[in-house]
Amino acid sequence: LSISQFPYGFADPHSYEGFAFSLPTSPDTATMMAMSQLAFSYGKALSGNPAMIQVIENADDPAAYQAFDYVVLLGEAEDVVSAKLNAQLPMPLDMETGLPADNNLILQADNTDGSLGYIEAFESGEGAIVLLVTGNDPQTLTEASTLLSSPGIRQTLEGSVAVVSSIETAAAYYPDGAGPVSLDQRGDEIMLTTPLEIGGQSIWILRVTAGILGISVIIMLIALLRKNRRGEES
Repeated sequence: LSISQFPYGFADPHSYEGFAFSLPTSPDTATMMAMSQLAFSYGKALSGNPAMIQVIENADDPAAYQAFDYVVLLGEAEDVVSAKLNAQLPMPLDMETGLPADNNLILQADNTDGSLGYIEAFESGEGAIVLLVTGNDPQTLTEASTLLSSPGIRQTLEGSVAVVSSIETAAAYYPDGAGPVSLDQRGDEIMLTTPLEIGGQSIWILRVTAGILGISVIIMLIALLRKNRRGEES
């Protein structure tokens, strides 16, 4: 799995059947914006009926996603990361700090406060393709989702793991399975132009555009989430 190919490989190109966004029980604004950005990316690149998209609550155990073929996990690290998820992540994250666990060797250039965003892709033990987009805080979650939803940027993220140090800096890796990333597995750091420019458009234009065009998607997905909750309660 390569993040650079997103959204291809992370959903059926012709149908959203078996696809789900997985969110915390009470998603914050950054999480909803991330879902909006990624839903917009899916909608631009793939065909299919958006009504097939399901929105579910995050589970501590990836085994809970066995009914799905593709799952996108969204939210801040403290709301998403669990011991059982860590056991399958290419680069495990500390459940308290949201930083890479086990002294993983990563590039953190120009990052002094330990705030990092992460994008990790893996196949779960149940066969589902899982994409995790997270961060230590709302800002880093937004930075990670912004990079992933920007075609000219994500194409440079060749690897199953991407670490976002800032809106200007990211690094991609190909770890060998779950567990710590060794020094010789690290990818080259990618220094991005400020402001990020894709086809002459600065990143704030992309954010505004994604926000405007994705508003209907957000409304639909929130409605689906509430419907699922009511169904479970009944």
